[in-house]
This record gives sequence, C-alpha cells and structure tokens, in this order.
Amino acid sequence: MIYKCTYFAAACGGTKKNGMGENMRIAILAGVSALVLGGAVLGYVATQAGPRECQAVIHVTEADVDVWVDGLKYRIDSWKAAPIVCPLRPGQHALRMSRGSRLLYEESFNLRGGEEVVLTVWDSARHGRTGG
Repeated sequence: MIYKCTYFAAACGGTKKNGMGENMRIAILAGVSALVLGGAVLGYVATQAGPRECQAVIHVTEADVDVWVDGLKYRIDSWKAAPIVCPLRPGQHALRMSRGSRLLYEESFNLRGGEEVVLTVWDSARHGRTGG
C-alpha cells in the first residue's frame, strides 16, 4: 500500500518526501473551479426559469377616455367595460389615461418575469388623488 501511494505521488510530479506534486495541485484547483463555475451557472438558470411573460389587468373607472399602456391605445366608451388585459414583458411600464388632450391619470409600474398586476385608473383631479 505504501508503494502505491509513493508511486501515485511520483506519477503526479511529487517525490517520496513532499507527496503531492505541482500537477496534482493544479488538477485539484481545476476541479474545484469547475464545481464553483457549474454552481454559478446552475444558480443563474434557476433564477431565469419559469414564465417570463407578465400581465397587467387594468380597471377603468371613467367613460369616454383613452387608456395608454406603453404607447398602445385602448378606447374606453363606458365605465362598465371589461378590464383591459395587457400581456407585457418584464420591466418598467407606463400607464396613462386621457380625455381629449387632458391627462387624467399617470402611473409607472415595474413587472418581474411571470408577475401579474391589477391596476385601477381614475380621474385624479376629480377624486383628489394621484396614481403611482
């Protein structure tokens, strides 16, 4: 058994005195580095897994208005209209409501991957509150 260990140390660039040679140290360091890198890649993949598309559901409390979500216009003729359902990408978004040239409501919101948000827009001047 001692002969095998001595032979192994000599094959890796060592001697009977120091046991492990430089080549063995490099091999161990390379193995540990590969494990750390593999763990980092796996961690990144895990954070990116799952649904990426987001959704905003927007309830409108006013009639005869235009609602804008990131520059896309939705015309609302009645406050009884169904909510606006917008598929969106993760990130920052802008929500505005106007009647003619008058801005009634403005809000920005941020979505993470797979997140859904429910928002309500109203005439902030008439109700004395502001959004976002």
